[in-house]
Amino acid sequence: MAVVVATVALIFGTATSPALAADAPPAWPTVSNGQQNVSVTTAQYLLRYKGSTISADGVFGSQTLAAVKSFQTANGLPVDGVIGQDTWTKLVVPLSTGANNDAVRALQVQLNRYGYGLQVDGDFGSLTGAAVTKFKALFSLGTGTAVDATTWQWLVGSTPPGEQVATGVTFKSMQMSTTHGSAQVYVLTVDLTKAHVGLIWPGKVAQRATISTQANRVGAVAGVNGDFFDIDTGGTGASTGPAILDGHDLKAAVPGAQRFGPTRPPGTDNDYVFGITSDGKPTITTLDLDGTATTPGGSFDLQGLNQYAIPVNGVGVFNADWGATSRKRATCGTDTNRAGACSTQTREVEIADGKVTRVATAPGSGQIADGHTVLLARDSGVSNLSGLAVGDSVTVNYHLESGNGSALQTAVGGLILIMNGQRLSLNDDTSTLAPRTAVGTSTDGLKLYMVAVDGRTSSSVGATVKTMADIMTTLGATQNAINFDGGGSTTLVARKAGSTSVTVRNTPSDGAQRAVANGLGVFTS
Repeated sequence: MAVVVATVALIFGTATSPALAADAPPAWPTVSNGQQNVSVTTAQYLLRYKGSTISADGVFGSQTLAAVKSFQTANGLPVDGVIGQDTWTKLVVPLSTGANNDAVRALQVQLNRYGYGLQVDGDFGSLTGAAVTKFKALFSLGTGTAVDATTWQWLVGSTPPGEQVATGVTFKSMQMSTTHGSAQVYVLTVDLTKAHVGLIWPGKVAQRATISTQANRVGAVAGVNGDFFDIDTGGTGASTGPAILDGHDLKAAVPGAQRFGPTRPPGTDNDYVFGITSDGKPTITTLDLDGTATTPGGSFDLQGLNQYAIPVNGVGVFNADWGATSRKRATCGTDTNRAGACSTQTREVEIADGKVTRVATAPGSGQIADGHTVLLARDSGVSNLSGLAVGDSVTVNYHLESGNGSALQTAVGGLILIMNGQRLSLNDDTSTLAPRTAVGTSTDGLKLYMVAVDGRTSSSVGATVKTMADIMTTLGATQNAINFDGGGSTTLVARKAGSTSVTVRNTPSDGAQRAVANGLGVFTS
């Protein structure tokens, strides 16, 4: 596995955190050849401080093994290449403000496991000092910024508690080592027997809002951003994949090449979603549009529902959920080229109470009235609508059909990482390192993990989709996991104690929250 953490629970040291009783110190972790984790990175920095020239990459390989054995020989320790209690106690060094070296980097890496978000620069300045003070207060280790052997042992060996956001919902922040470097990871763990999740959105399909706005709008206690969306300049803002809100079908998926986001794993397409069934169980499945329209001239299949792209030669249906945004984009591009030209053959028909009320030769805009339906055709699909006139009878029926036959209460599109316990073939190209968002479930389906990874910073490299799958597995999401939109869209929010609104907990790479198409929110009522 590309990512392993010595402790999965790490977080949160604030001045108001309750102190934990400092009785017997925790055991030092045992670190040995083949491991990849934060403890390895810590030991490597300490070995560098002691004179070694190894890289601090978090990977315990042959060079680290040789450095450990050399250190053990020089210090009269048993030469087994394993970093246990005796080796740790020789490695750690007293530190105080003003120091600037690799031992401080080891300290900063460990403090970041607890969510302090320090730059790993080796400078024991005011920020590092403040983090040390908070950590010591958390474990009743005294006051001040001095770091002694006891502080090191608690720092390296402890498993601190997470922050309770609400009943059944906890938040943690941690630094994790991956094969590509260190990543700052934020985790919401949801006990699905005590809380539930659902789609959050701006109120229209072709509309965007920040995740804080979307969560606060409906009283969610926490949440993450959701599906990829039409982010082109002047784009509709509509999401790529299917979406279901409280059992109501909002939209279907755009054609293959019209999507945004990373390359999909083989055998998957834009129809895949993370869903919650009507009886509250999480699942990953597909959602395909099953729809027909019947006119005086005959019946034909519908190939789109509130989508920013209709298949070539297809007819799509739009309703009030779409919003006021122009529908022209739905007739642009092709099934194999998102940047393709707009169709020159289009026709639009509006229907109310089973009768045609308007006919046009171009896609329209403006809010569709409740109870009204718009059929929009492109290319040869125009022939299905060309004979219609105002007053003609038209019957339109459609719904989203799940691939596993389950009735879904919630659905959000994304890129599948793990399905039914099996990891998919995923891209690990380092050029794709970026902030990422994912959600996944435990084997028993009772826990949901909602995860954001910072990226594009000196303290967090981000993740590829492959390392995102590694992170999810390490955290406990071993049954199903789906990757949502990343980059500047990656956002994780959660309420703080006593607050009725959410706070952004990660560090969005744009410097502020991005307005996005939808998200997944956590609810307790």
